[in-house]
Amino acid sequence: MTSPSSWNILVVMPAYNQEKTLPIVLEKISKLKLSGAAVYGVVVVDDASTDNTRRVLENFKKKNKNMNSHYVRQRINVGPSQCILDGFREAEKIIHARNNFIIVRMDSDGDHDPSDIAKLILPVINGNVRAVVGDTSYGLSNGIIDAISNRILGIMQGTALSTAKFKQVSPGFLAFDAEYLSEVIKFREKYQEEYKKRYNARDRFGVDLSTLTFFHNSLEIIHLQTKPLVKGRRPLSKIYAQGKEVLKHFKLIKHLKNKRFR
Repeated sequence: MTSPSSWNILVVMPAYNQEKTLPIVLEKISKLKLSGAAVYGVVVVDDASTDNTRRVLENFKKKNKNMNSHYVRQRINVGPSQCILDGFREAEKIIHARNNFIIVRMDSDGDHDPSDIAKLILPVINGNVRAVVGDTSYGLSNGIIDAISNRILGIMQGTALSTAKFKQVSPGFLAFDAEYLSEVIKFREKYQEEYKKRYNARDRFGVDLSTLTFFHNSLEIIHLQTKPLVKGRRPLSKIYAQGKEVLKHFKLIKHLKNKRFR
């Protein structure tokens, strides 16, 4: 295992109309003090935002010239799944076969606190596992219906991945050794193909579940107690739509685990 002092952290984030939250997240990332690692840079994938998301990153780059900041712009809104996949592809170009990188995938909407990155990367640095997922439980901060639905779907997700430890569904706050980045990308591409074949539709939300599926035999779950940087309650219609979509992915996960096509 590589010496911890040589690890570089590359953060990948999707963003859609996040001009208010993205500056907060980026600022906290830039000020991180990590033991055994340093933040190398960020990749922000803009999902055809109609606000000033792009200008936020440009201003951040001017103020933080020592950090490698990369911007990917989607021509049309494609959803977070494709954004993260394209972010991983951009990260692969940046790393370009160099060793000692850890990929951190997180949200730009304030759901994930960058200060938790230190906890997230530690098991990977220590060589205990290939990937770590931060399972955030916000209690009732986003509303009781949101909390209950997340908890139920989290249990179902744990069952699909053969672990019942999740407190919320599809936590998108994860870190993994970039040594596996190419394999993760290939697995994700095959996952998209299987999803389209099974449901005759384009997958917009499953990238986190596919990554967790890839690492399910070497995955550590860390329960984080932090609150979201920005509070917000989702309408019932959005919760219901997410639930229906997640159920599709759970069926696909079980199928892929049995098929073992990677």
